[in-house]
Parts: sequence; C-alpha cells; structure tokens
Amino acid sequence: QKPEMEWKPLKTICREAAEEWREKGISVTVSADTVRRRLTGGRSHTKFNVKKNMWFAPEEVMKVVEYCLALAKRGFPLNHKQLKFHVDSLLQAWLGDKFPEGGRHSVDLGHYWSTSLDTARGCAVNPNTNMQWYKLLGDTL
Repeated sequence: QKPEMEWKPLKTICREAAEEWREKGISVTVSADTVRRRLTGGRSHTKFNVKKNMWFAPEEVMKVVEYCLALAKRGFPLNHKQLKFHVDSLLQAWLGDKFPEGGRHSVDLGHYWSTSLDTARGCAVNPNTNMQWYKLLGDTL
C-alpha cells in the first residue's frame, strides 16, 4: 500500500488511465463506478452474461465434450446435426418447455465433426471391416 499522502481519488486514476491510452492512440473511457465495483469483487458484464446465458454448468459442458471426443476417438465423430440432437435432447429433458426450439452449440467441437469424406470411406470397406465397424458401434452405443 502507498502512504496516505500519495493516495489519489478513483476518478483521477481513471482519468489518468484514459489519458495514457489516448496517448497510444486508443480511445477508452474508464468508469470509476466500474473500477470500484470490480475492486470490491463484482463480476464483469461478460462473466455475468456468460453465467446468465449458459444452458449447462461448466462441468456438464465438459462431460458433453468428453463424450463427443470419446465417440470421435472410437471412429464415430458426430456431425453438427447429431451433436445438436443429443444436446437438445438433454436440455429438453432438464428444462422442459423453458428450452427453445433453436438450442445452442459449442464451437469447441467443430474440429471433431464428421465430414462427407468420413462417410465415403465407410462405404468403401470390405465386408470383414464393415462387420467389425458395426460391432464397435454396437459396443459404443
């Protein structure tokens, strides 16, 4: 902590911070009320909105992601439509009529969605490989 003689009002600190940014060519308004709220443990608007707009708790999101990654590692990556169906089914069961038709999805899983090439490869296998694939699918489901 600084000695009391060096203390400055919060508005002065905010004004000085805005001036420093302006010297760098960036126009920023620093609200003293926002700084005061954050210093006393308040949440940012971003964190508030994330919490307010989440359908799943963070642990539940990770469970869904782990499930999707496990399916992808076993050779059954979900495409967007399949992922949406599974997630919407969970949310419909938990939220009932509160859950909107549109639903939501995570961009984190886009790398693991199946492509048309994955499907084309599945059609080009021999009967033995095809039988093993369906056995693996049955074990997975």
